[in-house]
Amino acid sequence: MTETRAPRRRYRGPLAVGNMANAVIVIILGIFTLSCVLPILLIYISSFTAESAITRNGFSFFPEEWSLSAYEMLFGQSLRQITTSYANTIALTVLGTVLSLLIFTMYAFAISRKDFKLRQALTFFAYFTMLFNGGMVSSYIVKSNVFGLRNTFWVLLLPEPVRGL
Repeated sequence: MTETRAPRRRYRGPLAVGNMANAVIVIILGIFTLSCVLPILLIYISSFTAESAITRNGFSFFPEEWSLSAYEMLFGQSLRQITTSYANTIALTVLGTVLSLLIFTMYAFAISRKDFKLRQALTFFAYFTMLFNGGMVSSYIVKSNVFGLRNTFWVLLLPEPVRGL
């Protein structure tokens, strides 16, 4: 006597989706990917477009006039400005990180001590300034006008360690 068995179903995990749902997910993620990639692609294409064509027609994925003038200007006369800007950015990042770590480490050590008398006041100060930040613009105006640090490297660096407090 031969027994006929029902075809055995393949086990699909609890998170498995059907083919239709999988297709919908792929379409949604594809649209999301395009919405992230297309603006970047437009910027790159625009960098190779003549300025007059952008002025006449606006930005386009298919420009009517190609040009390398933006890159000639970038690597020509303003290369020194770009290297100076990157040097300032790197220096501000490194110095800001080091100073922030130094100040916050000392601050954290002080408020971690149970026998420190100003512990509650300093903790409240840190908590309150996290809730109600004064903003970067007002801080920049005070540092540049009151302290006379306008157009200097220090006006960008000095507010950095205090911003989190």
